[in-house]
Amino acid sequence: MCTSAAFRRAALAALIAPALVLSACAEQRQENTEQQAQQQAEQTGEEMQAGEEMRQFRAEMESQLNDLDDQISDLEQQMQQAGQEGQQELQSTVQTLRQERDQLQGEMQQLEGASQSEFQDMRSDMQKRLNDLQRRTEEAEINAMQSKQEVQQYAQSRMNEIDREIQSLDQRMNGAEQNVQSQYQSQMEDLKQERKQLDQQMTKLENASDQEFQEIQSEFASALAGVGQSLRQVSNDVESALQSAGQEMQGEAQDMQQPGEQEG
Repeated sequence: MCTSAAFRRAALAALIAPALVLSACAEQRQENTEQQAQQQAEQTGEEMQAGEEMRQFRAEMESQLNDLDDQISDLEQQMQQAGQEGQQELQSTVQTLRQERDQLQGEMQQLEGASQSEFQDMRSDMQKRLNDLQRRTEEAEINAMQSKQEVQQYAQSRMNEIDREIQSLDQRMNGAEQNVQSQYQSQMEDLKQERKQLDQQMTKLENASDQEFQEIQSEFASALAGVGQSLRQVSNDVESALQSAGQEMQGEAQDMQQPGEQEG
């Protein structure tokens, strides 16, 4: 009888053991499938986000390149109206600006099919080159103006625009994470100092005689265009930092969700 009971227990164990193994395998397969699905979803989300960033960047670049095209076209028209000496100097400047602008336009096509890392490298390089091109174009525009009054009117309008953009950037910084504020606080202070010094340059321009105006026009053009360049650089840097911070927060939120999903 003991032998019969032992036999039944052994038979039962033999039947249960494979079932337990199969159950464990099924659970492991399900866990692997869920992990793969989660990884696939994260990868798809990252690819969609990267694609959206690239589309947004291209749209912004196209808009700014179109604005530059208009500005350079205006300079080309002014070149036709300038005297012979001024025409030669302006012609060389305008040709260089046009070539660099068209080169950037052509390089936009290279973004097609670029990986995320390639896109990040290209974006940084193209933003810097575009910013420098915008500075030199604005500087050429101011130098091409024929009267002190024309320069003053343009400068006052441009300085008001810069003030509004600095105020908007300040508001964005105040709403950012503390580490972003700390990282770019120094750049913001330098930008505001540049803007303050521009007021002194403007006063000097307003008090200049016609002869003095001819001498300081180029200096003022460089100062005003330089503030615009600094503003664009800080704005680009802050925007990039805010995007990175947002992506990190989104990733942390997904990581916090995963344990709850697995328990469910």
